[in-house]
Amino acid sequence: MCRVVHVTSTHHAMDTRIFWRECRSLSKAGFEVYVAAHHVPVERFDRVRFVELPASLTRFKLLTQPYRAVAFLRKLNGDIYHFHDPDLLLVAGLISKSGKITIYDCHEWYHEVFPYKGYHPLLTKAIRFAHNVIEKQVLRNLSAVITPTDELAAVYGGKAKITAPILNLPPLELPEGDFPDDIRQEYDLIHVGTLSKPRLSFMLDVVRELHSRGCKATLLLLGVSTELKDWIQGQDDIAGFVTGMERVPGNQVPRILRTARIGLNYHPYQPRFMVAIPMKLFEYMRYGLPFVSSALPPLKRLLGETGCGILVDNNDVMGFADAILSLLNNEQLLSTMGKHCEELVHNTFNWEAEASKLIKLYSILVKDGM
Repeated sequence: MCRVVHVTSTHHAMDTRIFWRECRSLSKAGFEVYVAAHHVPVERFDRVRFVELPASLTRFKLLTQPYRAVAFLRKLNGDIYHFHDPDLLLVAGLISKSGKITIYDCHEWYHEVFPYKGYHPLLTKAIRFAHNVIEKQVLRNLSAVITPTDELAAVYGGKAKITAPILNLPPLELPEGDFPDDIRQEYDLIHVGTLSKPRLSFMLDVVRELHSRGCKATLLLLGVSTELKDWIQGQDDIAGFVTGMERVPGNQVPRILRTARIGLNYHPYQPRFMVAIPMKLFEYMRYGLPFVSSALPPLKRLLGETGCGILVDNNDVMGFADAILSLLNNEQLLSTMGKHCEELVHNTFNWEAEASKLIKLYSILVKDGM
């Protein structure tokens, strides 16, 4: 049996993409799968084994003494090593020299993410330079690079032997939840996932604009921090129309989603987001919610002509308010869109379709490596 070792230094061992999507699919396909990470919660779950990375393997040590991580990972005797963080690139490069199949799963365009980490400008410049040098030296020796979008795959085109876009779409096996068909829609808008203060501020301004037009829209924020919840309460003019909830168990999310009418997503038009797909849109669609979202290029390519929601090109408060009102004022359109959303996810935009691409890539790499 082919043994696969997924390695992450910064993600949770049961990260959605790493464990719930990729590792479980590989296990079901007959691979022997391990996850090496910090703070593993269990030794084994759903046929996937977990291995605790030594605490000494900090980000600094991974970058300055990668051979220590290599020595540890070689003991796992993997046939394929699948890395998920940029600080593991040097480790991946050393593993590849031993003849092992090595994959780098690039979750984000890190070159464009670093400037938003809050580092000093000079440190940011140094990190970006070092990262670019390491990528250039390492990627060409790896077996493949996986990205979550076609647009990010294009960034890495020519830098690796194989570049494979595999989207992080929701699986069809997501819980349906236990709720009646006539569940009450308490909220006009919902946003799921973490938020920065600037993005939250934009959404609150959208609510204000809707109110100024006579629409007393309500907004549910699922997954916001306590700090942001407290900040919302200080917005006296709209605090009574915005509800903040912290993270809830996954099996409760379907019911909560169905208490809303429209799924909301906003991202500023920054380079790091122009190659990204906010997966929350597909979660909205999975449970019958049309969306109003920033018109990021990958979303326009995938969803622009589907009739499942509205992508706002001008990406400003007025544009979002216009789009939201056009849906809230047309119940028939909302209902039709919601049904179409569910059908499209079931037939096209689901993890099962992406998992087959992952299995195919692994099969090719194993065959070529034999």
